[in-house]
Amino acid sequence: NAQEDDRWDSVESIARLGIHEAICVPMLGRYGLVGTVYVDTTQSAGAFAESGQEATFGQRQLRLLMAIANQAAMAIEDTQFYQAMIQSERLAAMGQAVANLSHHAKNLLQGIQGGAYLVQDGIKNENVSVIERGWSIVQRNQERVSGLVMDMLSFSKDREPVYQTEDVLSLLREILESVEPQADELGVAIEAVLPEQSILCDFDREGLHRALLNVLLNAVDATSTAEVDCPRVRVACSANETANWVRIEIADNGPGISETELDRIFVPFESTKGARGTGLGLPVSRKVAREHGGDLTAKSEPGQGAVFCFSWPISQRDASE
Repeated sequence: NAQEDDRWDSVESIARLGIHEAICVPMLGRYGLVGTVYVDTTQSAGAFAESGQEATFGQRQLRLLMAIANQAAMAIEDTQFYQAMIQSERLAAMGQAVANLSHHAKNLLQGIQGGAYLVQDGIKNENVSVIERGWSIVQRNQERVSGLVMDMLSFSKDREPVYQTEDVLSLLREILESVEPQADELGVAIEAVLPEQSILCDFDREGLHRALLNVLLNAVDATSTAEVDCPRVRVACSANETANWVRIEIADNGPGISETELDRIFVPFESTKGARGTGLGLPVSRKVAREHGGDLTAKSEPGQGAVFCFSWPISQRDASE
């Protein structure tokens, strides 16, 4: 009885708060003290007198509370350990990401420095062809830096697509027009299989442009290094209003992707291009597709090329109902 225990004489709050009994047990975990569990009962002076001073807490309640405290302590320790493990994994992943991006940025900067050196040399010797060659190297690497920054921004934050109802074929033609000069330079033919009638659907133009451009450039790059007679990339688009979906396929006759690599191509910072790739292009593209309520999938076999398929709802309103 706390009110009759001499050890509580100097603590007026016991009487003032009407505390009748109290139990306090330590929460002992595997590695030390985690905290304490405190339980008390309160009674007014009148109620206490009428109760006949019967004790509510005894050894049974003490043992029960000690068992609860021990289980709670282990649960808290497990939670703390799990949180520490997650934090450690996050730091490790962050370190890996910084290392990969730093390595890629260093390569891009070296390319810019090399092009700048050629420009300076051409100016010094008044050689226009050397200046043009150096400037093309600088421009190419500047575009890669821009692409890297945009991929990092797209991947690092969740964004709600800003939908507009537009002709997706217009977007595709715009992307094809921007990629064709690079494809021609690499000797890769691009075949566009697009319907004559427009396909109106809901999509975020900026996000989808980035996603499709990533996949198309990957296909051109992969095909350009393949040992085939006629390197080519095929882009097709179709829609099904009844099923409420639109599909874009980008297929190439490049070297293909092994089953092991196929499981990793959508994992951030996993690149099959070595020093030439950041490992962000395809993860960003899939992220954009899923933000649209769709997906980006891939099919491939070694030596048989690869097919990447975008699909998402034509009408976002119908998809949400």
